[in-house]
Amino acid sequence: MSCLIEGWISRANAKQRRGRAGRLRAGTAFHMFTRHRHNCLMHSFQVPEMLRVPLQDLCLQIRLLDLGSAAQVLDEALQPPPPKAIETALAILSEVGAMDSEERLTPLGRHLAQLPVDVRIGKLLLYGAVFQCINPIATIAAAMSFKSPFVSPMDRRDEADAARRSFAGNDQSDHLALLRAYEQWEEARDSGKGAEREFCRRKFVSRATMRMLCSLREQFARNLQAIGFLPRENRGRGLEQVLYEASQYSTCVPLLQAILCAGLYPHVVRAQPSGQRSMSYTTSDGAVHLHPVSCNHSGAGRKLAPCWMAYLERVQTSRVYIRDSTVVSPYALLLFGGEIEVLYEHRELTVDKWMRFQAAPRTAVIFRQLRVAVEQLLERKIEQPAALSDASGTRLVHTLVKLIANERRA
Repeated sequence: MSCLIEGWISRANAKQRRGRAGRLRAGTAFHMFTRHRHNCLMHSFQVPEMLRVPLQDLCLQIRLLDLGSAAQVLDEALQPPPPKAIETALAILSEVGAMDSEERLTPLGRHLAQLPVDVRIGKLLLYGAVFQCINPIATIAAAMSFKSPFVSPMDRRDEADAARRSFAGNDQSDHLALLRAYEQWEEARDSGKGAEREFCRRKFVSRATMRMLCSLREQFARNLQAIGFLPRENRGRGLEQVLYEASQYSTCVPLLQAILCAGLYPHVVRAQPSGQRSMSYTTSDGAVHLHPVSCNHSGAGRKLAPCWMAYLERVQTSRVYIRDSTVVSPYALLLFGGEIEVLYEHRELTVDKWMRFQAAPRTAVIFRQLRVAVEQLLERKIEQPAALSDASGTRLVHTLVKLIANERRA
C-alpha cells in the first residue's frame, strides 16, 4: 500500500540544498532542523529506491531476460530488498496473470514486460487494444500513470466537486468522469485558446495536466505499436486516426467498465449500504473508505445500492482510502476476475472464494471457456502480430462485447 509518510531528508540532501543557495553567487540556506538532528539522527544518504518502491517491474525484467529467480538476482544487490517485498511483488504479478506459480512469464506477462508502465496500467492498455476501445482507455491509463487533471481550490471546493461529478453522469465511475472531461477539453482546445481557458476555469481542470495527458496518450500508442497491438501510421493516416480506427467499441460504457475491471483486478471492493445515508466498503482483506472527492461517495440525496467497484490503489493517510473507483458488473468479474468455484448445493459461484453470485453451474463452464479463449488469443498475439484482426480473433471480441453490453437485459 502506498503511504504518505513524513520524514527527514538525508544529510546528502541537505548538503545539495546548501549548494543550491550558492550556485550563482554567495547565498544563505535555512534548514528547519537542529544541528544535533543533522549530525546524529538523519541518514547519511537517502534510502535506495529499490527499498522504497514496488518491485513488480524489476521482477518482470529479470524473468524476461531469463536471469534466474527474482529472489536470487535481487539478493546479489549491494543493498538487497527485504524478502517480504520480493514475495509481495511476485504475488501481485501472479494476481494480474503475468506470472505462474513457478515464476514463468505468461503470454500476458511477456507483453507487460515490454511496456514501461505499472503492470496494472499495462494490462489495461493491452485489453483496451484487444477489445478495440483503446482510444478512451489510453486517456484513462494516462491519468492513472500521471495525475488527475481536476483541481480543487480551497475557497471553491464544493463547486469543484460538483463540476467533477457532473462529468460522471449516471455511470458511477471516476475514470469515466475523467474521460469525458478530457474529451470535452479536446473540443474546447480545438475551438481556440480562449475557449480552452474558459473551459478549464469553469470546469476546474488543469490545462497543463490535460496537455501532459495528451502527450502520454501518444507515448502509450507508440509503445503498443512497437509490440504489434496497434497498426503503424502512413501518409494518409496519423496516430489519432489509428487510435480512432482501433476503437470500434469506444462508446460502449459497459465494455469500458469491464476493461477497467480486467486491468485493475484484484483491486475490487464490495460497497454495501450500512445505514440510510452511509456505505461500508470491504476488500478481500479488510475494510477501506471511499475518498470524499470520489463521484461514488455516498452523499445526501443519493440512492444507495450494493455494488462492486474496481480501483487502482489504496493510500494510507489518516485512514485507508481508495480515491478513484468504477462500478463493475458481475459478468466483468466472472470474465476477468480470479478463480471461479461452483457451489452446487446453493447454486452459487464464487470468485477468489469471497465474491458470491447466484448462478447456475452451467454459467461457470461458459465463463471458464471464454477465459481460455481470451488467453489463447493473447498467446497467438506473441507469434502472430496480426492475430487480433483475423477472423477468429474478431469474432471472439465481438461475442464478448455483445455479452458484456447485454448483461443488464439478461
